[in-house]
Amino acid sequence: MKRERGVLRTSANLAKQRLASGFWKTGTNEEIMAIKHRLSREDEEFYARVKSLLVVGVINPLSHMIDKEYLSTISNKDKERYIFNLSEKIRDCIKRYNNEKERLPAVNY
Repeated sequence: MKRERGVLRTSANLAKQRLASGFWKTGTNEEIMAIKHRLSREDEEFYARVKSLLVVGVINPLSHMIDKEYLSTISNKDKERYIFNLSEKIRDCIKRYNNEKERLPAVNY
């Protein structure tokens, strides 16, 4: 979890720097595409983790995905924001998982 927090914090700081510098207005298409690709890879890794929890029957993936160490170091307002954002990402992953599950043919053994 520590590594994930570090990656998230680093990504957030880099995004903040890009916004402050006007990167999205002046950056080349290649640079912008590389950033989008990296972000989509991180999203896919997150989805894979949520999916693995859903496959084994975890009812509340949020409780498994929360970084408890990080949560203990932030203010109550930031805790609410963190949990809200994390739950929104998990909800999107659950929707995607259910859509994929519906499209797969049923297997009878």
